[in-house]
Amino acid sequence: MQKNETVLRVILVLTSVFISLLAGELMVRDYRAGFKNLITEKGGNLVEHHFRGLYAYDPLLGWVPRSNVSIEKWDTTVSTLDDGIRSNGHQKTLDKSLRILVVGDSYAFGDEVADNETWPAQLERLTNYEVLNAGVSSFGFDQIILRAEELIPKYKPDIVVLSFVYDDLERCAQYVRHGVPKPYFILKNGLLVVKNQPVPFIQGTRLDWFRQFFGYSHLFHKIMSRFFPSYWWAGTQNEDFRYLNNVKDEMPPF
Repeated sequence: MQKNETVLRVILVLTSVFISLLAGELMVRDYRAGFKNLITEKGGNLVEHHFRGLYAYDPLLGWVPRSNVSIEKWDTTVSTLDDGIRSNGHQKTLDKSLRILVVGDSYAFGDEVADNETWPAQLERLTNYEVLNAGVSSFGFDQIILRAEELIPKYKPDIVVLSFVYDDLERCAQYVRHGVPKPYFILKNGLLVVKNQPVPFIQGTRLDWFRQFFGYSHLFHKIMSRFFPSYWWAGTQNEDFRYLNNVKDEMPPF
């Protein structure tokens, strides 16, 4: 009899815990988000986010947009041309007597807007000259310069527009950004020397069973992101950035 009472109490406790968790889930759930793993959706596995979607691994720059693709992203269509140059959308016949090359970060590339809504696309429309949008999302100032040096000999632009924001300068001190390695420069004998080339290719970390299962819960996602972010976001683009600290002539360990 006593054993049956113990089993009943355990069942009641587990049922109460389940009902409490279910009630909490229903209270915090964002029903607009649908049913998906919030870790991979909001963070993204490194390989999935960078090297299976819009971006491709690049041994000199770390990552660049894929060439000649059209991908649904940011609730719009993102299209690229050769060398990952962003399409400017359907434009009228251009005056090819002058070519403008734009290099920069996500502001130049045009994150979250359609091809014909980026500012390089608007520049092309207003001037009627050919504008090549070679911006790359999340690039630092160092990567922007390296991309310009790579594309200038090939496209021979008449004008180069270098677009950057303050944060791009801070990114020069990073050797890993969004969990993905990048090139960087050191000062040696008064000269800037590029390091980390070829850039190491590091694949994303697979989610363990706990994150695979509970990543679908908005309640667990809020709790784990708040109190255990290092574990919850490990191996995703939300992983902490890594900065250079007293780097000499060696590549930092990964």
